[in-house]
Amino acid sequence: TGGNGMVTIGTGTISNTSNTYPAPYGNWYWGARHQFLITAAELSAAGLVAGPITSLAFDVSNVNGAPSHQNFQISMGATSLTSLTSMQSGLTQVMTPVNHQPILGWNTHTFTTPFMWDGISNVIVETCFNNSSYVYNASVRQSSTSFSSCAYFRQDAPGVCGNNSLTGTYMQRPNMRLVG
Repeated sequence: TGGNGMVTIGTGTISNTSNTYPAPYGNWYWGARHQFLITAAELSAAGLVAGPITSLAFDVSNVNGAPSHQNFQISMGATSLTSLTSMQSGLTQVMTPVNHQPILGWNTHTFTTPFMWDGISNVIVETCFNNSSYVYNASVRQSSTSFSSCAYFRQDAPGVCGNNSLTGTYMQRPNMRLVG
């Protein structure tokens, strides 16, 4: 079976600030690695069916002077986890690194390799970038969840994307649009 168009996960109106997280476009530190857990039930309820996922978008509510994010990349993976309490390894890169300048509204990232969702597994979405200085986070619209749906790591140094350290977790994650 194949996916059936665009679906939105999360409709919340809360946003991170220019120096708080979760922030997929977070440059309050040089680099940030985020992992977001989406349950199969959420994907199915939104109307997604098994098949390829070809893009992901985040909804920026305020750019806050955030710079271009160097080597911004996205990875994904299937999981049976129902809560994120640590950074997970073994994800597959679905979008090769690009420089991305956040803009107001939906920022769409088209995958270089579609992610094949099996229709029954929960999904982890990872974003990562690493600049060589810090400024501000772009604010992204988010939703609260009843489970730990975000794990992240940030640091003022190179090597963020290959680091499995944990800065913290949240029961909150950005609203996302997926195209199946």
